[in-house]
Amino acid sequence: MLARTVDHLPTGERLLYEPKWDGFRAVAGTGPVEMYSRNGRRLHTRFPEVAEALREQLPTGVVLDGEIIRWSDDGRLDFGALLRRNGVSSRRARQLARSEPCHYVVFDLLALAGRSLTHRSLEHRRAELERLMELVAQPSPLTLGWQTGNPDVALQWWREMPAVGVEGV
Repeated sequence: MLARTVDHLPTGERLLYEPKWDGFRAVAGTGPVEMYSRNGRRLHTRFPEVAEALREQLPTGVVLDGEIIRWSDDGRLDFGALLRRNGVSSRRARQLARSEPCHYVVFDLLALAGRSLTHRSLEHRRAELERLMELVAQPSPLTLGWQTGNPDVALQWWREMPAVGVEGV
């Protein structure tokens, strides 16, 4: 599902809210590790720090949906750092992974143990994702995305998070 611009925060029963991170949307799988953009572009060679964390910290047969982001030294999202990874060699990507490390904010679990979960409810997938992310030792490039059903919290995110480069809720 793609985000769209609105001029007010929607409210209603059973709505869930998540920050809209300013990064590269990516679907990632383990066994073997692969990451692809919405357009099918390979990302695992451009973000080796994320690929390594997926390989080392998660079991095989997992498929995740999330956003690759980069936090700058001043605590803001740095989309330019992501753009610098486009078209670089694997060697240069490894250098940038050390000097400008990125994170993968995971917000959905599409498969577990090689079995699709796309037919299951978001509530079920989120619960499974939270259990899976407990396997990830922190600090790690793998981060569980924020989610709330509380519109007051979402409104606070809506008002405050653009200051650090988050695009919306």
